[in-house]
Amino acid sequence: MAAGLLALFATGFSVPAQAATAWAYVSTAGGTYVQALDSNISSQLTARSGITGGPVGKKSSNSTASVNVAGLVNAGVITTSATSTAVAGGANQLVSTAKTAGVNLLGGLITADAIETTSTLTANPDGTSSTDGGTKFVNLKIAGINLPVNIPRNYFVEIPGVAKIGINGFISGTADGGRASQAWGLGIVLLKGLGGAQPGAAVYVNPTYQSVMPVPPAQGADIAGNAFGTWVQAAAGSTVGINSGPTAMIQTPYAGSFGKPLTNSTASVNVPGILSTGVITSTTTSTKVIGTLDAEITNSNQLAKVNVLGGVITADAVGVTAHGKRVSGAYTGKMNMTLVNLKVAGVVIPLDVKPNTTINVAGLGKVVINQQIQNGPWNIIRGVYVELSTAQAGLPVGATIEIAVAATRIL
Repeated sequence: MAAGLLALFATGFSVPAQAATAWAYVSTAGGTYVQALDSNISSQLTARSGITGGPVGKKSSNSTASVNVAGLVNAGVITTSATSTAVAGGANQLVSTAKTAGVNLLGGLITADAIETTSTLTANPDGTSSTDGGTKFVNLKIAGINLPVNIPRNYFVEIPGVAKIGINGFISGTADGGRASQAWGLGIVLLKGLGGAQPGAAVYVNPTYQSVMPVPPAQGADIAGNAFGTWVQAAAGSTVGINSGPTAMIQTPYAGSFGKPLTNSTASVNVPGILSTGVITSTTTSTKVIGTLDAEITNSNQLAKVNVLGGVITADAVGVTAHGKRVSGAYTGKMNMTLVNLKVAGVVIPLDVKPNTTINVAGLGKVVINQQIQNGPWNIIRGVYVELSTAQAGLPVGATIEIAVAATRIL
């Protein structure tokens, strides 16, 4: 994690000393993260929340019912949030939170009823900044280890021959006038192979990340966008508690990615009775020209082994791409969908399915394939969009299910 912190500041900007500092920011939070070496075991940020921008007042939240990475991670409900708020004196305060319940790691060697991590970064108009963060634990237990009642920051223990564990982790650093910080509840490095992962594999619970960087007044176009794999939402106003936030979500950075692809992926998703998938991968690539309004964004999502509502909708693979570009004031946008063996109620969907193809499934509701929406300088594509007209699998009438989504915006 420390390497990623330092890499953040590879590019910076200078700001006139007499001007109030304008900040570009990133704030994310997730429930679990698995990074394995020399194996097929991996799971990027689960229940990811994230915001990126310059303007104050953004908020993102996410949740998932459970996470299971065989032999390494088993967890219950995860909720996360990331917010940007104006506070006294004109400062921008970033707050990232992650709460994970029912934690069981490394086959029961590490357990906790609940882990809650909060990190805060405050960026002031005078160019100064500060950070804080920490984690609270409920009934944390590590095999063979006597833990203090109040666990201090960056407390390290070891299960001999099995794993090194960092508890209540927090680091912060500055460079080029900017600041970044990371916090995590548990950070684990394997000393031996376990659950299909090789020695050196890392497991994190409640990783959060925040950064700010000063930008010049002529900061270019206002760009945004995202991509994610699945999203299940009960109807507005419903008391039904079933909700699965955007999975494997990636967001377009406010400052752009300088033409480099950024990715987020997860090994699988399972919302019992509602949907399951294999690997999900989301990617964003963007550039913008400082001092002009020229910019370009490409966001995409790919899913494998899709199964919705017990086989009513299935696919071997679904992929979508949204692209937006502006040059000398002229905006162009395009969207594209790819699919392999997509079926709706047993009907095979052709590879060249037209945008916004709508199928009304009796006893279920409306299914839109290759949904494309263009509104001025923004666009969004959904590979599959379902709106229920009857209650299904615990979901009420009006609930929606989204599969393979990508969007861009250039202002």
